[in-house]
Amino acid sequence: FPVFSSIVLPCEPSPTAQALYHQLMTVPEGKTVFIQSDWTISTRGENAGHVEALLRIVMSRKLKFAIYTVADPQAPGVYREYIRRINEERKKAGLKEYKQWEDYVDLAYFPNAEGTLVAIGLDVRKVFNKRVKDPSSGQDRPVFESPVMKDVYKVGDAGLYVVITASSSVDRTIERLNDKTKIVVMCTGVIGPSTLPFYQSGQIKGVGIGLKGVVDMEY
Repeated sequence: FPVFSSIVLPCEPSPTAQALYHQLMTVPEGKTVFIQSDWTISTRGENAGHVEALLRIVMSRKLKFAIYTVADPQAPGVYREYIRRINEERKKAGLKEYKQWEDYVDLAYFPNAEGTLVAIGLDVRKVFNKRVKDPSSGQDRPVFESPVMKDVYKVGDAGLYVVITASSSVDRTIERLNDKTKIVVMCTGVIGPSTLPFYQSGQIKGVGIGLKGVVDMEY
């Protein structure tokens, strides 16, 4: 019956996912979004949908983003694949592809989540003091010379701080940064119940939980 039926199932988006969507859609134009992507291939059943939905919105709004992880050295290889996929999707649709340096920067892996998050809250320019390739010149240049990061002097200068996670790294992020920047979370169903109290207390501004969170946002 489901194969041949044309029935559309109703969707009632959760208030937490509606709040997440609202935050993404109201990031001021010209601002950079920070994406802390703390997941690997083992949770792609949920987190891949999160990063795809997020990137579609960020790119459709022409927002710039900086992406990195504080959880696992394998994570950059995973999120890079999904950036590539969304760029291919945009190319087929005749839309502008997102380019490193000009539209986004890939800051890769930072070990020691606790220490890194404390440091981000204190001096983001010191923590993110990396060199990335500028394709126009073929040279590695300081990341804060890029259009993505040139106006970022503290973590609060980001238009939004997004955590995509399957682990408790979100707890440390909230503990260290909730009073310094606006945080939203996209997490697996297992992490959802422990994340909701942070939303209810106002420490984070929106939550997309599991696959339902992806469906809610896309709906």
